[in-house]
Amino acid sequence: IGVEPDLEAVLNLNPDLIIGQPWVFGETAAQLRQIAPVVMLDYWTDETYTATQWETHLRRVADAAGRAAEAEVQLA
Repeated sequence: IGVEPDLEAVLNLNPDLIIGQPWVFGETAAQLRQIAPVVMLDYWTDETYTATQWETHLRRVADAAGRAAEAEVQLA
């Protein structure tokens, strides 16, 4: 069971991007998307975090932040 974020507190932060895990955001994900773009990263799908999973997550976050090219340079 996750702890859903305080929507008013998030709104007051005026975020450009919201990153979180599905089990934490739960039912608030749709509401969070009204505040800012949301990237959901599920770290523990198989109770493991694979060597390539972090690269996938980095690419997703970088893409959402408009910094995909910069991420590829760092990954190289």
